[in-house]
Amino acid sequence: MSSLPSHQARRYNVEKTAQMIEATLRWRREYGVEKLRAEDFADLPADEIAPKADADGHSVVTLRMGAVPKSAFANRARYLRWRLCMQESGLRSLALGKAE
Repeated sequence: MSSLPSHQARRYNVEKTAQMIEATLRWRREYGVEKLRAEDFADLPADEIAPKADADGHSVVTLRMGAVPKSAFANRARYLRWRLCMQESGLRSLALGKAE
């Protein structure tokens, strides 16, 4: 986890940056982010991770909202856990910091 975006968001205030990172880590622990598994959302579509980057070198993640059944929105908490699971899965699939 890079602290630079947090540090920039807090105008390079080290104390505020540390508080922001601590709050993020606490939220992730309380929300159970590490325990989210795609298998728990087998009834919902998976995001598509493009094998290549866009023109600026950023990886591409496609969310096809039309493929999401309307029933997914009936339980907001479950929908948010699914979205978070897909985002975490996408992040884990990226080869961040690795040369190709």
